[in-house]
Amino acid sequence: MRTGFIIAGGTGSRMKIGHKPSITLTALPLISHVAELLQKQVEAVIVINNNPSHLPETLNLPVIRDFQPGRGGPLVGIITAMLYARAALPECNHFVSVPCDGPFFPATLVERLTAASTMDTPAIAVSDGRRHPLFACWPVSLLPRLQDWVAAGNARAGQFLGECGAAEVEFPLDADGTDPFFNINTPEDLAEAKRIIARRERAGLTSH
Repeated sequence: MRTGFIIAGGTGSRMKIGHKPSITLTALPLISHVAELLQKQVEAVIVINNNPSHLPETLNLPVIRDFQPGRGGPLVGIITAMLYARAALPECNHFVSVPCDGPFFPATLVERLTAASTMDTPAIAVSDGRRHPLFACWPVSLLPRLQDWVAAGNARAGQFLGECGAAEVEFPLDADGTDPFFNINTPEDLAEAKRIIARRERAGLTSH
């Protein structure tokens, strides 16, 4: 069973306009855009978030909290996903992670990352020469190694993936020149995302 985790545990302090997953992007909250696209690629979607009361009521997805909230950055979310997979999803050997602030990722993301990963080797999305560590496929077998990594004070997901020899999967820019892994961190990014969606609607294209 293909499983996807939405990493939504950050504070989103740079947004300055509220809890990031729930900010409005067109008619839907940001995290709903991400969930809708991910649900087309996997059988199960699970959200990792430490403030479920701040998520939109219409999301209607299972939510789990970080095993150590507020410490360790997004890798804590990945450990949480691995722990959950081991406990509740015994047939889940791999899963794909996406951040809650990237609403344009490719429709082939899960398929291509899963194909590039092995039982012990993760895969990471790359576009325009940049690696995107939270768009990745993670073997659950890496849990002990990742726990040791974070316990030693390391927090950089990209560095950990590099240490594991992650396969790099290259994705092209979208037809309109948008990086498919464009992420929304600031009010300016949010405005740009809305412009991208409006431009695609005028051109008769979908937002994804």
